[in-house]
Amino acid sequence: MKPDLAYVKRKFVEFNRLYFHDSLPTPAFEICRARSFLGQIHCNSRKLADGTWHYSDFILRFSDRKELPEKDLEDIIIHEMIHLYVMSNQLQDAPHGKIFKQKMHEINSRFGRNVAVRRKVSKEEAENDSQERRHYVCISRHRKHGILLTVATGPQTVFKLWDEPIKTRIAEDFRWFATLDPYFNRYPRVRTLKFFSIDDRLPQHLTDVYELIRDRTIIRPVPHSDLTDFILGMRFLRNRWTPSMLT
Repeated sequence: MKPDLAYVKRKFVEFNRLYFHDSLPTPAFEICRARSFLGQIHCNSRKLADGTWHYSDFILRFSDRKELPEKDLEDIIIHEMIHLYVMSNQLQDAPHGKIFKQKMHEINSRFGRNVAVRRKVSKEEAENDSQERRHYVCISRHRKHGILLTVATGPQTVFKLWDEPIKTRIAEDFRWFATLDPYFNRYPRVRTLKFFSIDDRLPQHLTDVYELIRDRTIIRPVPHSDLTDFILGMRFLRNRWTPSMLT
């Protein structure tokens, strides 16, 4: 299901009574189309003379871009309510610090919830994720494991990891690509070198990828590259390069 204002307000009242003894102030609520978060708390913050922070004017925002199981959506609402608990009581804590985690574990253990610092995406959800996103992909060839795949978090991670497969002597060879294909949504995005196995569906999702090369501080595509030999017979086809893909 997707959140709407009526649902979020109703659940806030319910959870405020069950988990917070009706102690939380009622914030403003917003539904948005954000890609980067499922739930978020926004507020005004002011640093006091003693170095502590004072928080006010709270807004809880929820994205309705993704379909979620209702239990997951409830846990996301509770997660943001824990932030509200910490900040409305002017407790000085890191975003997911000791006080936040204590309250989260208390709710989980007493009420059987599964509130988490970061929500884990289920395998089924990853398989059905059809949103178009920009991916930076490394396919590497290994003597023992064949072809493995890595998806970087972004351009800066690509620079960091660029030749790590060879430098660490883990892989025999590698290639980097850029793609917008939703197929690659199923792979975790990493900041450190990690490899993931591929499946038989990969070749059919390589018809709109672009080989990348690094030229000092610039990543750019290699025009008309032929990687057939590298991928052991799987054919890569390329459409015209779109520069905005790497911006």
